[in-house]
Amino acid sequence: MFYPCETSKGIFLVCLENGRISRICFPDKNFLKKSSVPDIIKELSFDLDRYFGGENVGFDKYDLYLSGTEFQKNVWRFLSTIPYGTTVSYSDVARYLGNSAVRAVGSACGKNRIPIIIPCHRVIPKNGSLGGFSAGEKWKIFLLNCEKNISTKSKEL
Repeated sequence: MFYPCETSKGIFLVCLENGRISRICFPDKNFLKKSSVPDIIKELSFDLDRYFGGENVGFDKYDLYLSGTEFQKNVWRFLSTIPYGTTVSYSDVARYLGNSAVRAVGSACGKNRIPIIIPCHRVIPKNGSLGGFSAGEKWKIFLLNCEKNISTKSKEL
């Protein structure tokens, strides 16, 4: 079931499956606000606002519901270990996983249904460019700037 997660950057939709976070959708003007949400959503709202303010939040406390192939899950588990404020390349991730499937790593990042908590925004091409992001370049720049990771000026969201 999807629940609204109100933050200073808009209302995210968060899906819970068996009480575990399974998906986060970036804000859309069409999201409706509900009056009753589970405590985990209230806690996530608070933590996302702290994160958006530049605070290193321990999202590892959240129980996640990962739905994907074993390879995708391995990529997502690795992404969760990338330290706050750092970036790695797609090829670094592939090398860590013991293969050279750089494009498969990129595909797994693109299929990450729990962005921010699973920080796929911290993965960039080895040439240092931004690469892709499911919610768009504006959000990737914003998230990296929350971690003071790149010099590109964040666009207003």
